[in-house]
Amino acid sequence: METTEQEKPKSKRGGPRPGSGRPRKEFARALTVRLSHEADAALACYEGNATEFINAAIVERARAMGIVK
Repeated sequence: METTEQEKPKSKRGGPRPGSGRPRKEFARALTVRLSHEADAALACYEGNATEFINAAIVERARAMGIVK
């Protein structure tokens, strides 16, 4: 007797699994920027999280300029 595709038991190998992977962030926007040599050197000296540093610097500068409160 021949088995068809519908009769074959489904394999549990591979594919996505619930709960696997990186958790989603509340809001994140990917952005590509070009840094000056001076900005690159400053960022290279920073030993923490570069993303958090850049975010904080942008917000601080925007507040100083009166763009955001």
